[in-house]
Amino acid sequence: MRGKEKIQLVDLQQGFADHIFSTKNQKILQVLPYSKQEALARLDVYRNNVVGNFYAVLSEVFATTKAILKENEFLKLSQKYFLLHSSASGNLDDYGCEFPKLLRRKFPHLMQLAQLELLLHESSFHAAYDMKFDLKKFQQLPPSNFAQLAFSLHPSCFLLKTKFTIFALLQHSNKRSKVVAKPEYIVTYKAFAHKITEAEFIFLTQVQKSKTLYQIYKTLRKKSGEEVDVGKIMQGLISKGWIMPEF
Repeated sequence: MRGKEKIQLVDLQQGFADHIFSTKNQKILQVLPYSKQEALARLDVYRNNVVGNFYAVLSEVFATTKAILKENEFLKLSQKYFLLHSSASGNLDDYGCEFPKLLRRKFPHLMQLAQLELLLHESSFHAAYDMKFDLKKFQQLPPSNFAQLAFSLHPSCFLLKTKFTIFALLQHSNKRSKVVAKPEYIVTYKAFAHKITEAEFIFLTQVQKSKTLYQIYKTLRKKSGEEVDVGKIMQGLISKGWIMPEF
């Protein structure tokens, strides 16, 4: 071992990671028992493995985005992302959270598609969870209590309001889908995406904020400027398993 006789393991790991993510960081070379040329060659092997693993993660999470961009463009963006964002987690599933931002300027609609794919990825971790609906207890609830009724959102549900019509891209990535500047409202549930109405989106965002049924009604009423059948919306969301009343 050259340089220092002893080195802390954490320092060795950090030096290794620093070099893997940027060849300009060569502090690790001072403690490796090889010539500079041999040390760099050995580190290149590790770097290729790491880059390959991260690229595989991005390809899996953003499969539709990759299909639309094509291999070469996606590879360039992945390499850029690798240089900008080292993985701070030992879990490869956490890698890629900032990837959609790379698409903001050149591909703004694909940025939102990538955001949706990331939410679907996160949604998949909660797909096995089921919320039990006690229909009998719900039917026995006094009408006077409905106004203060609160709800739980299924943990696999994530909400996204887009500026572009990207939902069709997710469904038909191998076809040319016309994208226009028009908002869409989307919810994920158990790793699947569902296009919803603006009223349903507002209802679900209010559930996220722990609002009561009456507060949700007031928000919907103010937004639409007319009477809203909040009970019908509630029943639809409960039947799909996206929300559950809290008794």
